[in-house]
Amino acid sequence: KTIEYEKLLKTIDPNSIIDWRLDDLVYGGYLTRKDRTYSITRKGFITQKVYRFAVKFLNLGGYH
Repeated sequence: KTIEYEKLLKTIDPNSIIDWRLDDLVYGGYLTRKDRTYSITRKGFITQKVYRFAVKFLNLGGYH
């Protein structure tokens, strides 16, 4: 089944997707939230470092 790009944009709200993802990261302990300000936790920082190393090591791009 396919959907046209314009119809997809009408059915999906990008802001709600970002809010949902940020909520997941807070719930998982990767970020903390105070009002509408997010901060990375130690767990999030370490996870980001491991991810960055893996991407560089496997030469997947994204980091220069």
